[in-house]
Amino acid sequence: MRHLAGTAAQALVQRVARLLEIPEDQIDHRRPLRDLGLNSLMATQLRAELCSDWGLDVSAGRLLGPDSLHRILATIA
Repeated sequence: MRHLAGTAAQALVQRVARLLEIPEDQIDHRRPLRDLGLNSLMATQLRAELCSDWGLDVSAGRLLGPDSLHRILATIA
């Protein structure tokens, strides 16, 4: 697994913003990604990117679950 540096959070926010087609400053780290508009197709794409870029195995279900972006980051960083 590749080391996740301090920029991992920013990189993830950038990816989520790109997938949701919204500005990064509109990403509320306290809300679940599904509440921000992430759907199953987007979650699958994000999961694939996390796996290929950082070797992380985060399920699409986890990305669509009740955890906030902040909580997800805390468990993978």
